[in-house]
Amino acid sequence: MKLKADKKEMFEKRINKFLGIAGEKQVHIHDSGRLERLLYKGNEVLLKRAYGKRKTKWDLLAAMYKNKWVLTNSFFHSRIAEKLIEAGIPFKASKIDKEIKYGESRIDFLLDKKILMEVKGCTFEENGEAMFPDAPTARGRRHLMELMNALQNGYEAIILFLIFVPSHCFKPNEIIDKKFAEIFYRGLSEGMKVYSALIEYDGEWIYYKKMIPLCL
Repeated sequence: MKLKADKKEMFEKRINKFLGIAGEKQVHIHDSGRLERLLYKGNEVLLKRAYGKRKTKWDLLAAMYKNKWVLTNSFFHSRIAEKLIEAGIPFKASKIDKEIKYGESRIDFLLDKKILMEVKGCTFEENGEAMFPDAPTARGRRHLMELMNALQNGYEAIILFLIFVPSHCFKPNEIIDKKFAEIFYRGLSEGMKVYSALIEYDGEWIYYKKMIPLCL
């Protein structure tokens, strides 16, 4: 999938959850995670110009980590996941519905009218183990509970993690959000399926590399 950055800058500081400074530009940060290993003073970042009536004229797109670009813009997660599904990864779906209201949430996809799939982006790793979340996430916990409820109502339930950092396996980050990890493992035991897709970005193109397993 093509996603060309418009400018490279040095990150200066994060003003709040959704606003930062790169170079001398105010940039919108479309990711509610902490991103502490990505967004620090002096790190290289990629920006994309924003159009329309916006307070900020630039979006933060990616940050350098271990000599690789890591996508830091969750706006593109659904689009990446849709491209994967269209390519038959992790499986082919003949009908794709997006942003489905279920319970108290909106779930990213309903596939073939029977499979609910939620997508999460992972930008944190430790010793090659990708982990989500990197900040406590009440929304993420709620989505897991909705998927578990869907299982009881006859749906299949999937959570797809897009892994943007170099990793060989994935696991929930129980140090950051123990409750999320508990619900995650309970969901697995009840039939929720988990896929972790390793994704690379070179500043112009997004590439699917492979699926990685759960960490043992």
